[in-house]
Amino acid sequence: MARNLSAGTPRQRHLVFVGVSDRAMPIGLTVPLPYVKRWNAEYAGSAAGKEFSSLTVQMKPEHSPTKVVELIRKLGYTLEDNGAEQAGLAVTLITALFVLVSLSTLVVAAGSVAHTFFRAISERRHELGVMRAVGASRRDIFTLLTGEAALIGLCGGGLGLGVARLLALGIDSLSKSALPDFPFKPTSYFWFSAGLCGLSIGFSVLTCVLGALWPARTAARLSPAAALSGRG
Repeated sequence: MARNLSAGTPRQRHLVFVGVSDRAMPIGLTVPLPYVKRWNAEYAGSAAGKEFSSLTVQMKPEHSPTKVVELIRKLGYTLEDNGAEQAGLAVTLITALFVLVSLSTLVVAAGSVAHTFFRAISERRHELGVMRAVGASRRDIFTLLTGEAALIGLCGGGLGLGVARLLALGIDSLSKSALPDFPFKPTSYFWFSAGLCGLSIGFSVLTCVLGALWPARTAARLSPAAALSGRG
């Protein structure tokens, strides 16, 4: 702050602790803005009392550091420390890696569902043949099998989400009891929003339905005579 100490007269001030504020600096001293402007004008020149020398930006957890850094640069400011940008880039790369892993898991799961449904349809050939013989259309058979797949995905996704929630609560409880308090210690290491939970269940349903499309189409095209006779 003081670039030219000879421009002002040194002063001594006694500080009084008045309270704790979430607007103050986590580590450091927070002084009311009028005092800072007056001291900057006295010790660093009149221009320093009218302009900000630095700004501290606090982001919400759901915001991307990379986008905030880009916006700051568009406004004409420079960054004193590019650690936030590097951290944002690391988070982006890790997120992309998790997305690739998730897509690979989705493909493998869909393949497993398709294999399971082919085996199940093979064992239910007689049942499906009877349904076709008594009047069920190909669309009815296709809708029945894909509906079963959607129900399996819904139950499996809900069960998996419930187990994940219980494990998250257990880890958070263990953290509170086993780990000492440290700065910025989170109350929870996991985030279970309604939208995220709904999206996870939706992906589970989508995976099962995609895996069942081919077996369901094959079963729907099977003729009643071939199904009852064990041919086709």
